[in-house]
Amino acid sequence: MVASLPEHAHLFAEHGCFGGKKDGKKIHVDCSDSEKTRGDNLTPLPDNFKALKVNKAMDDAWIKLLEDNHIVGA
Repeated sequence: MVASLPEHAHLFAEHGCFGGKKDGKKIHVDCSDSEKTRGDNLTPLPDNFKALKVNKAMDDAWIKLLEDNHIVGA
């Protein structure tokens, strides 16, 4: 039930659209790139569904947060 809520829809999106196969593997391309999608009228993945662009400062802040939280019994 929880997974069906609209605010969790981004968890099930697969980035990009099918762009064919290469070496037996599926290729995903940006759905808004009509050249790569062979001109098909496809719906691009909304920006709020895309992963955050994490930089080193963000990663370091996350590690510090984890290190500062001492969980009893873990």
